[in-house]
Amino acid sequence: MLSQNLSSLKRETLDIRPRLGNPRRYVSLVELLRIIRRRKALILSVIAVAAILSVIVVANLTPRYTSSAQVIIEPRQLNVVDIKSVLSGIADDDRALQTEVDVLRSPSLAEEVVKSLGLGNYEEFGGGPTDVHTSRTLAARFLAWPLSLLPDKWTQSLISPKEKSEDAVPPAVAQARATQEAVRRFEKALDIEARDKSRVIRISFTSANPVLSAQVANAVAETYIRNQVEAKLKATGQASTFLNQRIPELRKQVEASDKAVAEFRSKSGLTESNRLTMSAQQAAELNEKLINARVERAGVEARLNQVQSLLRSPRGASSAAEVLNSQLIKELRKEEVFLAGRAADVSSRRGPNHPDRVKAQAELAEVQTRLRDEVEKIVQGLGGEAKIARAHVTSLEQSLKQIQEDLGKLNSAEVNLKALEREANANRAVFETFLQRFKETSGPEGFDQPDARILASASVPNDPSFPRKKLVVVLAVTMAGLLAIAIAVILEQNDRGFRSASQ
Repeated sequence: MLSQNLSSLKRETLDIRPRLGNPRRYVSLVELLRIIRRRKALILSVIAVAAILSVIVVANLTPRYTSSAQVIIEPRQLNVVDIKSVLSGIADDDRALQTEVDVLRSPSLAEEVVKSLGLGNYEEFGGGPTDVHTSRTLAARFLAWPLSLLPDKWTQSLISPKEKSEDAVPPAVAQARATQEAVRRFEKALDIEARDKSRVIRISFTSANPVLSAQVANAVAETYIRNQVEAKLKATGQASTFLNQRIPELRKQVEASDKAVAEFRSKSGLTESNRLTMSAQQAAELNEKLINARVERAGVEARLNQVQSLLRSPRGASSAAEVLNSQLIKELRKEEVFLAGRAADVSSRRGPNHPDRVKAQAELAEVQTRLRDEVEKIVQGLGGEAKIARAHVTSLEQSLKQIQEDLGKLNSAEVNLKALEREANANRAVFETFLQRFKETSGPEGFDQPDARILASASVPNDPSFPRKKLVVVLAVTMAGLLAIAIAVILEQNDRGFRSASQ
């Protein structure tokens, strides 16, 4: 009995070992809660350490403040008077808006703001003693007494060539380098953002000094708008100078062209009152008559050709009679139709040699002969009309040609006069345009308006934008809690001991 129990216990032990060697991959929610309860000391310790470390880190970080100003691009401008600016406004599209964003990000504008606010003197922008310079100063203080005991030749040899070269930098070069460093840090802290489907541009600046962040953001917006006005004023001044130089030359050209017109008019005998001469009026009348005569000739020839073509057709005069408006032709045509019908009726009832049939055909032939003779007379009349029309057209063409030859010299002179007048008018128009534009550009300043305005000025921020202390602490505690739970689960799965009788 005892041996059976021992063998049974041994078998159960063998069955348990493989299961203990294969930890489960998935942990149920109930078991996870048990693990958290058993390992709560570990979990709370990790969370507490993470919270303390995050608070320490956040407390030692230098807070940075972000302030934003808003600028709106205005394609519309207030025009008190109808005077256009020399520089055109900004187009209302995405590419133009992106161009203005690039202008706000430009190094030239950044350098202008840096110099105007004196940002190069701030330690945040590279001003003041650097860390390297400070360390060298401290080292020099500590080594001053030992070095004083050494000969001058030895102390000079201890100074590196690099330090000598840095000490030998001219003040102008050092100032330029300092400005470049300040501009680089300025651009890094500046953020320009254009809103989608809007003409508003947001200018944000981040600094350790909240007052300075607002000052810089407002300075960027004001400098951008001031540069727009200055660019327009500069362009207007350049245009005014150019116009002032060109106006005397244009005035001389106008005077010379007006003089040439007057001399040519006097030489050719052309005056304002005799430009439309009798010859020109006659030419116009003859031209109108010629057009009507050609139309009449074309109509007569068309009728003649049509009738002649019909006469050559199988039906002959009968088909031609249909297009003629003669009353006699119409009566003969009716009689032909009547006799043709009666002859057809008699032919259907009588023989070929029957007297009635012979009589009917004879009457039909007589009417057709009369119809053909009448049509030929009309054709002859149409031929005569066509001949007269052709002669009339020829006569008008010869008369018009003669008048045109008489007008040749006058027209040639008038063409030359008009060319001179056009040149004079063009010179006068250019001169008046330049003179008017010169008066506009030489007027009082104030007409040139910027294409943008400040929509909202930057204010001094109360809370830092970095670091966000509450968010950092919450994230650190959350991540630490998750990490602690994961560690607890791993420890539980690797534990090979027994915690209960059921295990």
